[in-house]
Amino acid sequence: MPGSPVLVGPFSGGLNTYSEPTQIADTEAVELFNFDIDLDGSLVSRPPLVTMPSNAGPGCNVVGIFTTSTGTNYVILIDTANNLKAYDVTSGSAVYTIATNIQCLITVQYLNKLWVVATPNSANPGGSWDPVGGFTAIAGMARGNSAAIYQERLFISAGPQSTNPARINFSGPANFGSWTPGTDFFDVNNGDGQAIIRIASFGGRIGIYKTRSTYTFAYDASPTKGKSELVAANIGIASQYCYAEFEGNIYILFGNVLYAINNWNWTPVNIKVPFVVYNFKARATSNDFSVSIVGNRLICRYYDNFYVYNLRTQAFSIWRFTTADYAPNAFFRYPTIDPIENTYFYVAGNYDNAKISWYRITDTPLSSTPETFTVSIVTKTYDYKVPYTFKRMFWWGADILSKTPVTYVVHPTVYNIPIKWSQISNGTTKWSQLQTWAKPLNISIDVTDSTDSSNPSGTRTFVKLLKGLRFRQVSFKVSSTVNGTLATGPLKLFSLTAVTSSKALVSKKIS
Repeated sequence: MPGSPVLVGPFSGGLNTYSEPTQIADTEAVELFNFDIDLDGSLVSRPPLVTMPSNAGPGCNVVGIFTTSTGTNYVILIDTANNLKAYDVTSGSAVYTIATNIQCLITVQYLNKLWVVATPNSANPGGSWDPVGGFTAIAGMARGNSAAIYQERLFISAGPQSTNPARINFSGPANFGSWTPGTDFFDVNNGDGQAIIRIASFGGRIGIYKTRSTYTFAYDASPTKGKSELVAANIGIASQYCYAEFEGNIYILFGNVLYAINNWNWTPVNIKVPFVVYNFKARATSNDFSVSIVGNRLICRYYDNFYVYNLRTQAFSIWRFTTADYAPNAFFRYPTIDPIENTYFYVAGNYDNAKISWYRITDTPLSSTPETFTVSIVTKTYDYKVPYTFKRMFWWGADILSKTPVTYVVHPTVYNIPIKWSQISNGTTKWSQLQTWAKPLNISIDVTDSTDSSNPSGTRTFVKLLKGLRFRQVSFKVSSTVNGTLATGPLKLFSLTAVTSSKALVSKKIS
């Protein structure tokens, strides 16, 4: 057999968009769409997204989960018409209206009641609710954008809409219906030009995340005698949805940087994957950023871009919902296991206010057809550690498990490609479009092949692609379209193999 086989992958390093394509690690990829990175380094197509009933109202957002004393679970939703609703996903019951003409960004559960926190500009106040007694408005309840339960009290941050954006009000002990706004509050570095965006109880204290700084707060006997402490002078949080906890770590998004916080030490997570706006939809949005947990993944939404960080493999990929034009906001885990799929699922609101659906995602292929999407990977550009020679590729192939047709592309990177005058004087090419005399046009010489390696039994196969070519540098692309069901997935790519040998040295000054 001519040439030597060279393994490409596994891709345990995930996505790397920071480095130049020839400089990234062999285990990393230039593009990685709609894949998860498995523990063995293989790539697995992501789980599908399912739309939920549209009768929840337009721009429906999830603001909490509520579990009754009898074990019934409700997803708490609010729409752009300021209707607060509850939905039992398991039974598939109709949406139940909790309150109307109320604005709310967060709810909490305590003493078997749902406590609704109204925003400062809400027409009606917050209050408490349970399915039996209904909704009880509490006129004196503090208003705000975020809330946390700490030492049997409810703490509510007033938020950017308030006249006191650095203020936190707190309830009476073990009584969330008792509020004394004249005395039961404290301010966190008031007058610094920053609003409190999010508060959360963690590690025996309250984390207070402002626009550009972070504090903690704790007390022994009384909140009025508590102390706030600055823990990050130049790092805040992007929005109230940009907070998630996983196994003792906190994850927040500030600007376009994702941070992991352990013992109040900040570590940037996405150094190799800077968050950028590569895809932006024209839509009316409730917010532009969110961070949430789905299984062992951190879903980071930066505008309309979904960066997915696998918390086990510590590698990134990108999810795209462009096929169905979905717009999920932060995800919440539903408390019980789906009896049909036998695993936990997650629900999310819709950050596009023009849409009337909300979403659920289950970490497994489904029996029905929920969503069609394309999975793809583009590898690094390889010169096989011999940049000064041309190489000959005899064939290449993929170690893959696929139930759908797959497209394979090998892309040689060539600086000089012979150009004919007919390609320039074709009546459509303008002088301003030409580049240099050595390289007047950008012309792709991709070699594409496709095969239907479908096997309903899900057998791992090796696909051999008999496409020979001469190259100095080369990259590979593999893509397929799946619909999130057992009939088409999960697609799993283990590695690629290329059989090559060195040929002549480069002859031009620039090749």
